[in-house]
Amino acid sequence: MDNGRWLKETLLLHALSRFGPLGRKTIARILKLPEGVTRGMVDRLRREGYLQIGRLGAELTSKGVEELCRRLAWMRLRALKRFPGERLGVGPIAVAAHVECMADKVTLGLEERDQAVRAGALGAVTITYKDGVFSIPGVYRDLKMEAYDVYKTISGMFELNDGDCILVVFGEDYWTTVEAVFTIASRAWETA
Repeated sequence: MDNGRWLKETLLLHALSRFGPLGRKTIARILKLPEGVTRGMVDRLRREGYLQIGRLGAELTSKGVEELCRRLAWMRLRALKRFPGERLGVGPIAVAAHVECMADKVTLGLEERDQAVRAGALGAVTITYKDGVFSIPGVYRDLKMEAYDVYKTISGMFELNDGDCILVVFGEDYWTTVEAVFTIASRAWETA
């Protein structure tokens, strides 16, 4: 399966887990796809047993919940939360994602930012957690000492283990931002 389709399907499963049931027009708007393409995707996922169609729209089945959990685990995404983006300065919407074991893959966070932008987001900041220290590579070595307000915001959001990181992705809307998070997380493990 191509990565683009996989990402759109994952976004759909996530949307249904958070806000389902959803109608086809709403799903098409979330996915930014034409209704015909959306109809095909919904039908395929229904045939695979991941969702069912009711009078209120599409909703996840237990198999769909399991598939979403499997995909998030493969991307090593432990949690997604809204983030007060004005603290880091880009975009009206910010989503923070806890990604396990990614800190050693991050150099300056530029690759993650570029992936986010290619996916339609406005930007991204990668915060690593190593040896009990939060840092933004190439910017701040120790957030607690150099940018305490950001440290205060981020330190209590997730239960991190050494080597984890937090992706903070900024966008014009929530769904584009989440899709960019999925894009970054999925590409981090393509070669793993």
